[in-house]
Amino acid sequence: MVALAAALGVANIAHASIPPSYRVVVVASEHEDEAVNRALVEAMSAQQAFFWVRGELHLGDLAPCLAAADAAACVRAAVAAKPGDPNVRTVVVVASPEAEARFAWRCFGEGAAAPASASVDVQAALFGADEAQVANLRAAMGCIAAAAASR
Repeated sequence: MVALAAALGVANIAHASIPPSYRVVVVASEHEDEAVNRALVEAMSAQQAFFWVRGELHLGDLAPCLAAADAAACVRAAVAAKPGDPNVRTVVVVASPEAEARFAWRCFGEGAAAPASASVDVQAALFGADEAQVANLRAAMGCIAAAAASR
């Protein structure tokens, strides 16, 4: 976990700034895929990359967006229908399998910007050797942070 904290830029809690608060919802077409990607988001939050704020927006609200012709519009409508704290940015991560433990992440924010994207090996991000872990954590956090900036 020390490597996880270092990869996320949390070197010393005593000297770290307060991380941003995000309401992150992970969506995938398969429950197992959703669970492993959500586990990565939980691990990043546990290492204080960001505060994970739970809200009223749930998988059921976003599942129709997986097959929607305009996924971004569908996500924005679902987020707007269940607004949360205005000081907390909402990010929806749509995880699609690419290979055994690798997922294509599309990270949607509240704004009209195109979704951010990343290719994330969840197993490497959680349990990998230093370089692989750092690269995958940075890709995942970069996707979330870019989407959160879209307001």
